Amino acid sequence: KLPASPVWSVLFFTMLLTLGVGSMFVMIQSIASCITDEFNLTSRKTLVTAIICVVEFLFGIPLIMQGGMYVLQVMDWYSIPFVVMIITFAECVAIAWIYGTSQFSKDIELMIGSKPSILWRICWRFVTPGLVLFIFCFIIVTHVPVTYGSYTYPDWAIGVGWMLAVVSFVPIPLFACYRIMTTVGKSLKERIQYLTMPEPSWGPSLEKNRALYIETLSEKRKRHMLGHRDLDMVSTPLGNDKL
Repeated sequence: KLPASPVWSVLFFTMLLTLGVGSMFVMIQSIASCITDEFNLTSRKTLVTAIICVVEFLFGIPLIMQGGMYVLQVMDWYSIPFVVMIITFAECVAIAWIYGTSQFSKDIELMIGSKPSILWRICWRFVTPGLVLFIFCFIIVTHVPVTYGSYTYPDWAIGVGWMLAVVSFVPIPLFACYRIMTTVGKSLKERIQYLTMPEPSWGPSLEKNRALYIETLSEKRKRHMLGHRDLDMVSTPLGNDKL
């Protein structure tokens, strides 16, 4: 009903296309970077990215078939709201409460030359995780089984939806428990304290920047990053780090 409606239609769907493509760039590169960094495949990042794109393309084929909208509805109903809130809350806690807003602010200052204001630190520690937790509780309270129009999904489809939701975030607590159980320590508290410290390899890759980063650390973290740790806490000593 707008004047020159075809123009607005083209602009609207062009916006959707660029938004979708831009989002996929971020998602694909995040996965590719994690894989190449973890398995030392930086020289083959193009191949890894291509494999990820092909695999995700194959997984996406069912969504464009005649029943694709029903499959998409299950994925959107269970995977998106629950998983995004849980992972976002975990990230907020990891950065603001475990890594620490003070150290995070020093890292930002090291990169851009100035610390973020106190408002940012308040948001990281309290406002953002509080809002995320509130939204998650609201989703749980108002949740109803998935539907699409007048169609009611069978129980097995709802079960598949919950499996999709669980599979997306369950690696976080499982891996945390695995590291706690496999790290040799004097007590559970000491193991948790050790595992909440950054890896010795964490920080800038350039030596001059890494030296500046080490100087911003607290004495406890500095000793940890330099390798001066209680060897009873771990099963094997650290390698030779270029610090």
